[in-house]
Amino acid sequence: MNRGPKNLMVLLASSIAIALTTTIVALSIYTASGDIYLDRSRPGFLPEEKEEPITGGFVFPSTGPLKEENILEFLEYFTEVLEAKEGYEFLPSPLSDESLGI
Repeated sequence: MNRGPKNLMVLLASSIAIALTTTIVALSIYTASGDIYLDRSRPGFLPEEKEEPITGGFVFPSTGPLKEENILEFLEYFTEVLEAKEGYEFLPSPLSDESLGI
């Protein structure tokens, strides 16, 4: 008697059952712990109290050729953003020992 296909089906079914069980347990812990609200990759996350929501911004037209007026409009918006960020200090290398504190 050849039990190969039967054993393969049992292995497949048990693998799927284990994967579903571990996924359900992990998602329930993720939700119950409240970490789901800290995940910033999810749309509609709750911003921290000190943060201002990001609104507006410049968007290039999605159709048609790029015109000089679009570039000038972008440069005007970019200049406004740079002026708003004037008080911030940017380190030359974000992965340097100094910026990492090591």
